[in-house]
Amino acid sequence: MKRNKTIAILGGMGPQASSKLLEVLISMSSNDFGAKIDSDFPEIILDSIPVPNFVSSKNNIRLAEKILIQRVKKLETFNPACF
Repeated sequence: MKRNKTIAILGGMGPQASSKLLEVLISMSSNDFGAKIDSDFPEIILDSIPVPNFVSSKNNIRLAEKILIQRVKKLETFNPACF
């Protein structure tokens, strides 16, 4: 059995955006890579986290950075494909 690549996504952009991203990935897997049955699709790990708004409030930069770094390290344990 061929092992598909794992895609790990660090989110925080909201549930609607995360949902749309998954929809696009599933569609691309089918249309561009010929996935037809469940086992043809890549493993997708989505870590959608609410981070403090650091765009409009620079005071949140350090906290958001800390949270994102912790989550990236967590996702790395899944050995995702890197692009």
